[in-house]
Amino acid sequence: TEQIENQESKQPTMERNEVFPNNNGPESAQLSSSSYLLTRDHAAGTRLNGQYFLWKMEIGWLLHPSLAPTSSFRAADLGTGTAIWALDLAQSFPVERVDGFDIDLQQCPPSEWLPSNVIVREWDILSALPSELEAQYDVVHTRLLLAVIRDNNPRPVLRNALRMLKKGGCLQWDELDQWGTFTVEIGRQQATRTGHSFQKAAESMVVDTLTWIRDLPSIMEEVGFVNVKKEEIDCDMGLA
Repeated sequence: TEQIENQESKQPTMERNEVFPNNNGPESAQLSSSSYLLTRDHAAGTRLNGQYFLWKMEIGWLLHPSLAPTSSFRAADLGTGTAIWALDLAQSFPVERVDGFDIDLQQCPPSEWLPSNVIVREWDILSALPSELEAQYDVVHTRLLLAVIRDNNPRPVLRNALRMLKKGGCLQWDELDQWGTFTVEIGRQQATRTGHSFQKAAESMVVDTLTWIRDLPSIMEEVGFVNVKKEEIDCDMGLA
């Protein structure tokens, strides 16, 4: 959990399904979406939701215990996927609003099915931050961006998160330490194609392009975060 000092809050009015323009050129959004390592079909959405609950069972909390949401609490979820974290947060705490952001919203529920305090928006988190999102959130959350970060450089996401936070806000970044993972096969017929594909791709990336994960605390401080704290949690094999 990382706490920062940031600018004063502003309160813009936004639509529930706003699509922010990409400021990195016409090919940028298509490139970002196509470079995503995994698929976005129904099976992938089911995997993401199952993975979310296993992760929650293992770490034991949704929002870090040091954070105490109030009725005026606002949160952003970067790379929201199926919006499962945003939905869980909105149902678990009396928060004012949770905004989920992703470059592709096809895995999210239709906006008509979302509670009134959850909004999902299409935005490439690696692109420039829309000015109306500056200093809007008490917490910015993101998780498992190892397949999203490019060129071993998380700074674009960190800079956006820093600017999105209100004064005294926090960033909660949950990430997989690829160096501490290994594969155990009970039987080849039980191994999933997605699991093998991801493991193979991750192994090819780990030497040169995932060192940012271990360096993340120092990179956060470099970007401007203060009071950076790192917690390492060992996974129970029973939940693998």
